[in-house]
Amino acid sequence: MPEPSPEPTSNATPPPAEAPSGWAVRTALGRAEAIAAFKTRARRGKLAEFREGTLGSHGGDFSVEAAATPFDYRLVGEFRDASKGSLIDLRLVRLRRMPVLFAAVLAVTIWPGVWLTDSMLVTYFGWYSRWTQSMPWLTYAWYLPLTAAPLPWMWRGFVRKSRAEALVSGAEMAQAIAQAVDGSVGTN
Repeated sequence: MPEPSPEPTSNATPPPAEAPSGWAVRTALGRAEAIAAFKTRARRGKLAEFREGTLGSHGGDFSVEAAATPFDYRLVGEFRDASKGSLIDLRLVRLRRMPVLFAAVLAVTIWPGVWLTDSMLVTYFGWYSRWTQSMPWLTYAWYLPLTAAPLPWMWRGFVRKSRAEALVSGAEMAQAIAQAVDGSVGTN
């Protein structure tokens, strides 16, 4: 009797239950040789968005993209001297651009939505116009809780989803970095 086939799995690897704070790549190459190897891999499309130098206040010697949506992450690498070769510490850093943009768009769209909704309801429903004459705050009373109350849960979902995707992508990029320098990957 044939064995049942395993259940289909998704292409994305789920993050480990206990996520690492980062990764470490041990290599026999020095800093200059490793950076040259990274540049070569980046030109071939194997290290997404490779950038040499610090990442603003996050420091580091180089960074690569750790694909995540909706909030962008970068995998920042910093060289440490080891007895033979180098130890490259890797950590994930969430970029601030998208969270700030999301917050601004939410703030700018929710408040004018009250005026637009109130105007539409008054225009198309005569009975609503009579209600708002005696209670001008009526639209605000139901519209704001309906649109603003879910925001904390929505935001938390965005952060968790982005972090999970960044962990998977970060692990893949750590492997790519290790392959570029003929090194081995461990976790911090």
